[in-house]
Amino acid sequence: MLSDETSPDARSSHLSGAAAVGPAGATTSRPRRPRPEGAPARRPRPAGSPSGGSGGPRRRPPTGRRPGRPAPRRRRIPHGVGVAIVAVLLAAVSSVAGITVAQRSGENNTTLTQSVVGPGGTDSESSANNAIFNGTGSSVAGAAPAAAPGPGPGPGGKVTPLPNVAPLGTRVDPDVFLIAKNSVTAAQVAAVKRATKATSLLQVDAARVKLGKGTTTAVGVDPSTFRNYAPDNTAQVDQLWQRIATGDIAVAHSVASALDVKLGDPTDIGRVVQKQARIGAFATTRLAGVGVVADKSRSADLGLIPGAALVLKLPANADPVAASAAAEQAVPGSSADALRFVQSTAVAGGPTVSGGIPIEGRGWTMPLRTGTYVLSQRFGVKNGRDGANGHPGIDLAAPLETPIYAASEGSVLYWGPASGFGNWIVLQHANGVQTVYGHMKYQDLLIPPDAKVKAGQNIARVGSEGASTGPHLHFEVHLDNQRVDPIAFLNAQGVTEIR
Repeated sequence: MLSDETSPDARSSHLSGAAAVGPAGATTSRPRRPRPEGAPARRPRPAGSPSGGSGGPRRRPPTGRRPGRPAPRRRRIPHGVGVAIVAVLLAAVSSVAGITVAQRSGENNTTLTQSVVGPGGTDSESSANNAIFNGTGSSVAGAAPAAAPGPGPGPGGKVTPLPNVAPLGTRVDPDVFLIAKNSVTAAQVAAVKRATKATSLLQVDAARVKLGKGTTTAVGVDPSTFRNYAPDNTAQVDQLWQRIATGDIAVAHSVASALDVKLGDPTDIGRVVQKQARIGAFATTRLAGVGVVADKSRSADLGLIPGAALVLKLPANADPVAASAAAEQAVPGSSADALRFVQSTAVAGGPTVSGGIPIEGRGWTMPLRTGTYVLSQRFGVKNGRDGANGHPGIDLAAPLETPIYAASEGSVLYWGPASGFGNWIVLQHANGVQTVYGHMKYQDLLIPPDAKVKAGQNIARVGSEGASTGPHLHFEVHLDNQRVDPIAFLNAQGVTEIR
């Protein structure tokens, strides 16, 4: 199997069977072994022997060609064409070679599957990514060094204790997340409560920020209260909220994967001016578009807008989609997302947006149009390049600039450069689901960094940026921080175009 670290020339040679080409088009060959000292000189070739021949009688030319005339040059298939043909054949092989070796039940009626397939790898993953997606709800860094923000060795070598954070109280699963461009006033908060009949509401600081070279939404919170609105496996981790209280930030797993960072690493973050912050934890909030959680004491430093976001819990029988629309009316210019669906707002049938593709399942669709792609790599393939967990998504080989579509309705969680993937877009969907689209050119990201998208909406174009052997879409599905088989997930949603 080819490695993505192979040079383009060498990789083409392996695929096409041709020799590697050196400078000025000369074919490279093995250097001649030097003759040992004292060895007899090589016998001269007999007269008439062709160069490089064995010294035997000269072979007669074919009938119709006069002796002495050079043989006609054979027409050779250009390197690039040969590589393309073999790549398509490899993609076709890998698309039918999948064998399920293990499976278990997952959330959202999904079967989590690992598959073994034949040749046709198309991208690779760093060891840092495998550490980020470690199968736990959250990961927490140790104490910061003395020179860095947060607790660390103090005078006399003593370690400063972590700050106190209130224990987990009555945890709730929020139903609506609203974010505005300005602070939400007390009158607007009251209007939202009346319009949505919210049983619980939490107001936090928020803004779209630049994180590294990408963008996401950050919230500034009181860890003691906000943890009660976090997913269960995140809410229970005391040290996570203590690390946030020290001034560290918690970064969503998919965002950390794009940045290719480790726990304890510094990163630049800010709305207007970027400031350095230490990554104290990896954690997923399920809030639409939110990739960073910080203590509210850092809000001003990071440029977060005071009280610009609301987290709502609704009555058990309420419809979050209708409530989010009502909340937007109560706060003009805001954007509200339903964090769970009573029933999907998109049904199988025609496109939900102009220029989009039809919905194939219960609010979901393939990210590429039927007939424009070949499945070139499955989920979980252990090819020696993607770490112990195997390939983290699926690869869909397609021509450059083939339109990419949102697999379902959602909000942008991360947008911009991603280590090993050129650029990617992460969409946050309801019920803790995220989808990832990678290897695009920066100019082929067709939606803004703070976009809300419809199922089947054109969001980008296929590229071959980063660790890639040819143009394709790398597509992942995450349930909170766990990567799952995108094909199994889409099949469970009624999308059965590939299995």
